[in-house]
Amino acid sequence: MNSISTGHIFLIGIIAIQFVFICRLLRKNNRLFPPKDSLQSPDEKYRDLFENANDAIFMLDKDQNYIDVNQRAVELFGYSREEFLRLNVMDVIPPSQISESDEEFKRLHKSGKYEKFIGKQKTKDGRWLDIEVNSSIIVTNGKIIGSRDIVRDISDRKKAEKEREAIIADLQKALVEIKTLKGILPLCSFCKQIRDAKGDWNEVDEYIHSHSEADISHTVCPDCMKKHYPDVFEDT
Repeated sequence: MNSISTGHIFLIGIIAIQFVFICRLLRKNNRLFPPKDSLQSPDEKYRDLFENANDAIFMLDKDQNYIDVNQRAVELFGYSREEFLRLNVMDVIPPSQISESDEEFKRLHKSGKYEKFIGKQKTKDGRWLDIEVNSSIIVTNGKIIGSRDIVRDISDRKKAEKEREAIIADLQKALVEIKTLKGILPLCSFCKQIRDAKGDWNEVDEYIHSHSEADISHTVCPDCMKKHYPDVFEDT
């Protein structure tokens, strides 16, 4: 009885060792314990990327109706997903952009994509956001059934560009003004008139006024006051 029990124990030990070895081997090859990501279906992985993207993503049918939007689109434009699904692209772009957008859609169907289209899109509260759009077609069974639009809010970038353009314009204007009275001015030694580029002679105050933003304020210096108004000068 004792020898049988010992044999049984020895056999159970061998089986246990073999089981541990097989588990380690399968774990190494990811066959028994697959990684967490592999438990997700391709559809689940795509949906996760779709919903957590940093940019707004719109799925459109071939008539440019919204058929799906991600969470970023809802946050950025203020419409709920259900509200978006009742809208068409033409409902949220300015009328002046319609013809240009039509050309982009034609290019999309011809080449399969378009990139960095700059335009505007309306939010639910009526604001117009500056956007950059990258779009690609969705094909099923060889037929184009819609498109996928990735929309980025570039309002801050456009604002910075306008501010930069305004600064450049101001600097260019200042440079022109600085150069206005640069150079040698032909000044009459007697009457003190200045000859302009056309050859005409102008009073000094007229010339300065027409060639700069300075205004002339007429007054009398002490020497001229003494010469022309001695009585007044003595009283001062």
